[in-house]
Amino acid sequence: IDTDSAKYIIVFHLTKSSAALRERVLDYLAAAADPSTIDALNEQADDGLVDASIAARLRLGDATVLGILEHRATLSERVSQAVQKYAGVLQAHDLLSATTSRHETVRAIAVNALQKSGNITDTLAFTLTRDTSAQIRSIGYAALLAGGAEIDLDEMTNALGGVDLVEKRMRLVSYYRRLPESALLAKLSFVGTDVAEIYEAIGLQYPANFLDRVRQDLGDRMETFQADWISSFSSTYPPAIAEEIEGGWSAELLSFIRSQFIAAGLRVLARRGQRSDVSSGRAYVNYEDANVRSAAVSVIARFGSAADGPVLAIVADTSYGVLPAAAAAAATKLSGNVEMVLLPLLKAANPTLIRAAIARLRKGRKDRAITVLRGLLRSDKSPTRVLAAAALVEIDRTRAEGFLDEYLEGYRFYDVVCWFDRLLFGPTWLQDAFRRDLNETFGGW
Repeated sequence: IDTDSAKYIIVFHLTKSSAALRERVLDYLAAAADPSTIDALNEQADDGLVDASIAARLRLGDATVLGILEHRATLSERVSQAVQKYAGVLQAHDLLSATTSRHETVRAIAVNALQKSGNITDTLAFTLTRDTSAQIRSIGYAALLAGGAEIDLDEMTNALGGVDLVEKRMRLVSYYRRLPESALLAKLSFVGTDVAEIYEAIGLQYPANFLDRVRQDLGDRMETFQADWISSFSSTYPPAIAEEIEGGWSAELLSFIRSQFIAAGLRVLARRGQRSDVSSGRAYVNYEDANVRSAAVSVIARFGSAADGPVLAIVADTSYGVLPAAAAAAATKLSGNVEMVLLPLLKAANPTLIRAAIARLRKGRKDRAITVLRGLLRSDKSPTRVLAAAALVEIDRTRAEGFLDEYLEGYRFYDVVCWFDRLLFGPTWLQDAFRRDLNETFGGW
């Protein structure tokens, strides 16, 4: 028996009493071992080894295991992750077959892989729009929109009922961008269906005639747009009826609608604007609506300067959802100022911000990066100190051993010592598993 196989056997049997370590060994087998070696270990039909074998076969491009999955009622997390990770090594015809899988996860992964490689035909796209998964239906419509196929708007809107609001907005904007400018302008109103999407579509598709309008609207927070439209609307009805209709538009509703239009206008400037439009981004970066702030960050990320870094770092640390990552990415793209930008992000509790700051810090002088990171090893925030330790190992493994010795001499946190120990002295063949564990433990939000 070869040395590697013996190692697998010994380690697997020694870790049966430790569930956590067993999972790491199974991860390693899936990522490095030959499927036949894994099968040879499996004398008692261990489910974990079966899944590791399937993952290993996917890693080697063996698409026949996709057929095996069809006989399972559910998929384990390990198998699902393997399908996701290795979909790129499968052939297009294998992915095409997987689009009819009983498992939504497999279908979605296959469809995404086909979309990235440009292998979704109109026939397949139409089929996907009838899938039980809203995510897959959305991909089908995206392909049809990109190909210029004829689409029924009402059907598409209903089909997108379960998708993320941002994704739904993107599909609707893509649909309206295919219409003539005159038709879009005729549809544009302040209150109605898809009004902000129509506004955004006009700005993106016909910027030469509409950008000045967008800048003017953003300049007064859509107040003139709202007032002019309401005045025009009211003139088409008898006063009593107009007053009754307007009475149903609360101040909160009108404010919400203005926010939708402001976000749409900022997204237009982020893609079609010019450097001077950064002023609009700065004006709205602290707006109360998160969608507006997100769009404002996009404008600043494209047209801003290093002076915007500190404000973006604050936005990143005080926001939720996808905005922190976008704001941190913009802040570290525009500025590498340690005191005003990087340290605030490094000292945050969100690993997403910490990783962005570490990546920017590592683009500068090595000795400066090491000095900053060493100073964070005693932070009161676990993500900050642990990710700092991991970065020190990556930057200079040899010096990191000395940093650990010095760290042990004073007040220390146990998690820092453990991670230093794993990453510096753990077996080479478990390093990938340790890194995955680190990413899962401090994945960010």
